[in-house]
Amino acid sequence: MPSPITKPAEVGFAEFTGQLIAETFQAVVRSLVQQEKEVRDMEQIAALEPADFARLCITEDILRAEIIRLFPSKEGKETESSIDPGSPYTLPDEKQAEDPPVFILTGYRITGKDIEKDRETGNLKISKVGYAHIKESIQSMLAASYRDTLLLMFQKGVPRVMVDHGKINTKLSFYLTNVIEKGEETESKLPATFISKPSLPRLTVKPVSNRTPEFLTLKIDVIGEVEITFKTISI
Repeated sequence: MPSPITKPAEVGFAEFTGQLIAETFQAVVRSLVQQEKEVRDMEQIAALEPADFARLCITEDILRAEIIRLFPSKEGKETESSIDPGSPYTLPDEKQAEDPPVFILTGYRITGKDIEKDRETGNLKISKVGYAHIKESIQSMLAASYRDTLLLMFQKGVPRVMVDHGKINTKLSFYLTNVIEKGEETESKLPATFISKPSLPRLTVKPVSNRTPEFLTLKIDVIGEVEITFKTISI
């Protein structure tokens, strides 16, 4: 597996181009594998029982935000709701509606354990047990909504990003370097030496960036770009 280029390095043109193509291939494959993994994870989550789905997907922050949205504080406090423990509650009868409207908004019907009398005023207020029951009802509502959305998405088909063609552009510096090939060791009794063959010019490239200070001090022959156009096929 080619090592990624983390900083400009001098390499041969062929090596650089091969590494560029190999790393692009790896990036495309990794992205497709990650997409399929996430789809499989969503399928497993959607197959959970409603209670398990609610515990896994509905976080406390999401649940609290929904509680405040459904039952905003009557004093206008952004972090409180009108069903928090100790909040005033009015039982529905022929003359007055339920306040806050728990049954209408959540489908949960308040019982005797969910309310208690204020010792000072004698008025009804929501108890801790009542808040927990209403909260559980809202959590179930949210979980059902999320789960239905997932199932509907699977019925219609999960969208995927497929790469069918593309183009790579990279800015490079081009220059020639002399490569000296070493010959055979001499048979002389003198200290071992190597006979050098004539030097061969080699096209060398180095990635550059015009956003770095080094760009202004580069001593090179030519600055240009390499463009590779590709397409992908499934076999």
